[in-house]
Amino acid sequence: MNKKGDIFMPTFAIITLIILSYALFALVIKAGEDKTTFIGQSQAELLKTYQKAEQDLFYLENLVKYKTHETINEFSKNGGLKQECNARWKFNSNCEPDFENNFIELFKNKFENSGYDIKEIKIQDNNLILKFNLDYSKKFKNFNIDYNLQPEFKQEIALDFTKLNDLKNEIIKCINAQKDLTTCTNEKTSVSGDIIFYTIENNKNILILTDKLEFKKIDFKFEIDQKDTGVTIQVF
Repeated sequence: MNKKGDIFMPTFAIITLIILSYALFALVIKAGEDKTTFIGQSQAELLKTYQKAEQDLFYLENLVKYKTHETINEFSKNGGLKQECNARWKFNSNCEPDFENNFIELFKNKFENSGYDIKEIKIQDNNLILKFNLDYSKKFKNFNIDYNLQPEFKQEIALDFTKLNDLKNEIIKCINAQKDLTTCTNEKTSVSGDIIFYTIENNKNILILTDKLEFKKIDFKFEIDQKDTGVTIQVF
């Protein structure tokens, strides 16, 4: 048994404890009461900041989903147009469908009073891609918190924009060729006078709020006045 070692280890531990205690005491005395307060306040404020960030991320994820579904519902009901067009396509006018841009503008309008600013927004592969800038930086008397997040959310859109654009081009070709619009597409149609009504069925469900929160199957609907399509037919 090494007696020197047995004596040395407890003695070393005691000396180390004394040195650390003195160093901590000297630090607090030197910094004064403001420094002591600063340590406790900064920890509390940091914790509150991180909690707020986590709450915002959770809330934003669900808000983006709900607002996307709300936009899909109105967008489909309006035939991909602005509301004042009453779902009637008219080419070479303000009522010519510009699907992606119209969807984005409608989404922005619905998101406007959410309290969050959209930094970037685009549609890619039938998904809505959103980036936000969340700044939690704060200044206090004795310290600052610099904390910034730029989360990105990807939300599926229950619409096929490629199919919609192809359909638009197909109808324009059909008008130029002076073909019967009821026969030149594979979509479901009905006719009332000069008006052709189109219905594009969609098997995907979206979550929307009516009297209650419920899932709803959406159909994309629009109409065309055969005598007022807006297309100038080229005659050769």
